[in-house]
Amino acid sequence: MKILQAQHTLEGGGISIARPIPMPSCEAVGPFILLDHIGPLIAPPGQSAGFPPHPHSGIETLSYFLDGEGFHQDSLGNKATTGAGEVQWMRSGRGIVHSEGPGKSLIEHGGRVHAIQLWLNMPGDSKFSDPCYKSFRQSDIPKYSKVKGLEIRIIAGQYDDLTGPLTTFSEPLLLHLLIKSNTPLSLELPHTEELGVFTLEGACTLNDNLVAANQLALLGENKKILNIACQTDTQLLILGGPKIKEELVRYGPFVANSDGDMRNTVERYSKGQFGNL
Repeated sequence: MKILQAQHTLEGGGISIARPIPMPSCEAVGPFILLDHIGPLIAPPGQSAGFPPHPHSGIETLSYFLDGEGFHQDSLGNKATTGAGEVQWMRSGRGIVHSEGPGKSLIEHGGRVHAIQLWLNMPGDSKFSDPCYKSFRQSDIPKYSKVKGLEIRIIAGQYDDLTGPLTTFSEPLLLHLLIKSNTPLSLELPHTEELGVFTLEGACTLNDNLVAANQLALLGENKKILNIACQTDTQLLILGGPKIKEELVRYGPFVANSDGDMRNTVERYSKGQFGNL
């Protein structure tokens, strides 16, 4: 097991973010090529920040709200408010423009904000597919609760006999674990090529290794059993999937498979072919 400390940075309208992916020692975990962790924090009324209009291409973005709410709009005409326990998912494909900001209630009344954003790389020619958007409500996300002191929300992939609502090209696994203090666990995970465990809140001992807040534990290949012990209430994110074995070219919000494809992406955006809000 390798344990990495997230790096802190500012994004959007001055939002403080803990980012364990990417960094020099971890460019990706399966199809996931970015993980941004926001909060938990208390936003006073009228002081919630967001992400002004910006483009994407070659990736899928997933924003998951543990607390608070967000408002999404894009150049396809989609507008949606997403609350706690819900997901905003967007396939940028060949190109889209969107913005993300706080929901109306959060702006007016303030409140607790806790969220993550993930980028999923798109394999091969799927990078040129049509852009689209979906919201996943709480009722769409199955919950595993057979073990006392544990709840698992399955966003993508499978756990036990439950399947998450997000299906896409890259077969991702994405689980949100809510663990009560002093609940010893031994979990058997589905087989996946690459696997990481990120601590959203609290801390835990994972297979005899201490994993603190905002740390990412990278598990060895074919590791399926997680022995978890927590002295406080803890929230974990389990993510992974097959590794996308293609060249990865990044340029700001764009991802491509070659320098030539990236030049084409930048040219198409400069010509206004991604649309406008």
